[in-house]
Amino acid sequence: MDTLTTLISNLGFPIACCVALAWYIIKRDSKHSKEIEEIRKSLDNNTNVMKELLFYLKGGEKNE
Repeated sequence: MDTLTTLISNLGFPIACCVALAWYIIKRDSKHSKEIEEIRKSLDNNTNVMKELLFYLKGGEKNE
């Protein structure tokens, strides 16, 4: 019984820290994925605008 109590008291804190860090990493990765998606959308929009600008600079006309 003393061995079990010693194991829990010695390993309890490191296990709790590992669980807390795993939770933090999962939350952070989720937030990072959302941020990267927003950046990708902005980059795509900027690319489209650059294509339009190049089209107009080369003498193209807008079809409206």
